[in-house]
Amino acid sequence: LNRLSELVAPVQAAIASNAPAVPIYAIALRAYAAANLLDSLPRLVEQWSRAVPGDETPYREWAVAALQRRDRAMARRAYQLGRERVGKPDALAAEIAQLAVIEEDWPTAVREWARAVRPLPGYRTSAIATLSQAPERARADILKALEKEPGAEVALIAVDLRARWGDPLGAFEALLRNLPAAPGQQIDVLQAFLEEVRTAGTHPYVLTQARVLEAIADRWTSPTQRARMQLESARAYANAGDRPAARRMLTRVASDSGSGPAVAAGATATLIELLVQEGKVDEASA
Repeated sequence: LNRLSELVAPVQAAIASNAPAVPIYAIALRAYAAANLLDSLPRLVEQWSRAVPGDETPYREWAVAALQRRDRAMARRAYQLGRERVGKPDALAAEIAQLAVIEEDWPTAVREWARAVRPLPGYRTSAIATLSQAPERARADILKALEKEPGAEVALIAVDLRARWGDPLGAFEALLRNLPAAPGQQIDVLQAFLEEVRTAGTHPYVLTQARVLEAIADRWTSPTQRARMQLESARAYANAGDRPAARRMLTRVASDSGSGPAVAAGATATLIELLVQEGKVDEASA
């Protein structure tokens, strides 16, 4: 009802009681912020944190209230105090990273996103989405900073950013160096990267698609799935103008007894067509 400030007195009375319920503190913080009682927030957060020791929530809510008023200094103070009180070096890392992005403090953003994704890989999507907003002048430094940070999840952030920023082939080479150990996980990571590079149709991206498809094919144990990926890779190589690579993939499919007659026939037909286009009629006849 947009009447939060009217709750100040009731929540103060609740907090003064012997055993206030923990959610009261969250309501109180929002009521204080609505009533412009910002100087009272640190003491309230202190009380709240004593009720839930080790919890980041009081400091996160304090920062949210500050950011709603565009008070970045107070938000930064809330995050720093929260990390100090919680006692973990990666406490509130994602929130600090997002604030750093707003302020275009890219070194801090990289460092904090790296801290966030190591224990919680799910943050990688948010890290990529925010860091990808960086202006062109900052991108090279961001990639260098990410490469210095340990951890496979951090390396995958750099891979996706490199692909988005116009270097899909370099991103693919970096990805191969940072694939997980399990073949099944490798396929999942490669397929996710394939979707990323399919967003553009220029030559470097099409060639990268072909190489990713070949890498996926190499990891399939199912002959049928492997053959399908190889055939798709061959088509992508042909679209990218790399006919020797396309012929190599088609030859593999056509000569693989596990491909199945339909897939092998399709590969053979495509290979014949490529050879004819290149004027290699004898090879096509054979």
